[in-house]
Amino acid sequence: MSEQKKSDLESSAVLTWKDVDRLSGGTRETMTSFTIPEGVTSVGSNAFAGCTSLISVTIPSSVTSIGSDAFYGCTGLNSVTIPDSVTSIAYEAFYGCRSLTSVRIPSGLTEIRWKTFFLCSSLTSVIIPENVTSIEREAFAYCDSLTSVTIPESVTDIGYYAFGGCCSLTEIIVAEKNPSYCSIDGILLNKSKTSLLRCLPNAVKGHYDIPASIINIREGAFQGCTKLTRVMIPDSVTNNIGYLAFYGCTKLTSVNFPNHVSHIGDGAFSGCEQLIGTVQSGSYAENYCKRNNIKYIYSL
Repeated sequence: MSEQKKSDLESSAVLTWKDVDRLSGGTRETMTSFTIPEGVTSVGSNAFAGCTSLISVTIPSSVTSIGSDAFYGCTGLNSVTIPDSVTSIAYEAFYGCRSLTSVRIPSGLTEIRWKTFFLCSSLTSVIIPENVTSIEREAFAYCDSLTSVTIPESVTDIGYYAFGGCCSLTEIIVAEKNPSYCSIDGILLNKSKTSLLRCLPNAVKGHYDIPASIINIREGAFQGCTKLTRVMIPDSVTNNIGYLAFYGCTKLTSVNFPNHVSHIGDGAFSGCEQLIGTVQSGSYAENYCKRNNIKYIYSL
């Protein structure tokens, strides 16, 4: 890299798509590694988007922010160390980095944005640092190889489908003093145990009675629970059975629907080909079954 190019880049302090193209000598589609120059404070939006051959990237401690879609579709990127100087990572920053096996989330980050690690299908474990308060919608959705998640005391908001489609999960560890969430027998719940966020795929087998305290079954809550055969949903569930809640529960044959549930999301029972629901005549659940071609019988 010539001094002029380096000088030009450092004067702006933002690494852009054009900078990456220029500094790589026009080989962005074939380059395998890249070292971001010292002095850069921000990796701009789309800076490395589509660099499918990129395997490693070195991020200096001068960087404080990573823009939206910065590494979007970098399908060859297998590891990245994000320095603690980074306090902001925008949405979809590592979307579709399918070879990414590990990532160190910096300690200064306070939120993990929408779809930040969406479809990072080789990522195996994640430790959320102590300063993070929010894990936004679909942040880790479809991380197919993710087996372990550790959620600290600081996290007070977990968004829609944050761990949706993570069908290899074997443990979700929640700090005992977390004021908002807890994990009991492989099931992630809010602290008051009224909302069921995620059930580990192997945590329930055969017949399962959802606790009577639950009023809301979140998006993808039981997705991929292939050993689940029967579910009793209590009448306390009046609020919501979320999008893809039981998607891919291929052995599910029987669900007792609550009498007064007011919403069942799209695809909640997709892939449950053997399912026969038990519903109350004239209920929302009956109409849902009709609309979605789910077989049903009436409750006594």
